[in-house]
Amino acid sequence: PGCQTGPWLHLDTLISGEIVYINGNSQYIFFIPTLATDMSFRQLTTGMTTAALLMSSSLAWANTTLDFESPLPAGLVAASFWQGSAVTAQNLIGDNYLSLGVAVSGAALVNLGSGHAASGINGLSGVSGSSGVDYGAAYSFEFLSPTNSAIAATTNYFSITPDLWGGSFNTVTLSAFDNSNQLIGSRSFVENVGSLGTLELNGICAFHKVVVAASLVNPNSGGIGMDLVTFGDLTAITPVPEPETYAMMLAGLGLLGLAAKRRRQKPGA
Repeated sequence: PGCQTGPWLHLDTLISGEIVYINGNSQYIFFIPTLATDMSFRQLTTGMTTAALLMSSSLAWANTTLDFESPLPAGLVAASFWQGSAVTAQNLIGDNYLSLGVAVSGAALVNLGSGHAASGINGLSGVSGSSGVDYGAAYSFEFLSPTNSAIAATTNYFSITPDLWGGSFNTVTLSAFDNSNQLIGSRSFVENVGSLGTLELNGICAFHKVVVAASLVNPNSGGIGMDLVTFGDLTAITPVPEPETYAMMLAGLGLLGLAAKRRRQKPGA
């Protein structure tokens, strides 16, 4: 439900519920439920079709972009871009963009420099366990209601732009998760050209969180700085009552009915 349709993908491999599609420097992984042994061919193909549909990136879903340039949220400043540079509390991005509907975790604002950052000079890096700039450390974006950050939200589109001077053959992976932290799908890119352009996640149903992770070939050869985070329209997630809640509701209605019946009975009946 909520999936968008688009061009067909060629299914290269189907192993343990995963559909893997490899095209050039991009790899798409889709996940389908474990198939029951008595599942009909129609049910099987329907499940595979739903998992394997990818929407064209030309559709304009996106409506919110974070460029990490001035004016920055109060108290946020950029750290040095060098791998291992110290990261302070002022460099960490967290709840700074809650008013736009996104909470960031594990990312630092860094000065990538002109010609590297797609938006100007600032971009993102991960943060190591020793509080240093680490382009090999993952960070995440969690979507929330812009008017109430206590309410989770989902989107159908996410994109991010890497360093404009690439070519280090590092790999960056975008992974989408639902509100239960279950992996919905992922897409990997190999930085084998000067500029990969915009990296996108779309066509995999609505997702609540995106994790950006890089695998460095050689930390000394340069990491993958990121910039220009864009996401589509946000939809608040309506909480689904637990079974216990339904049981209590039914019990309450039963008691109200019993009370009404007794009131209708005549005295002494």
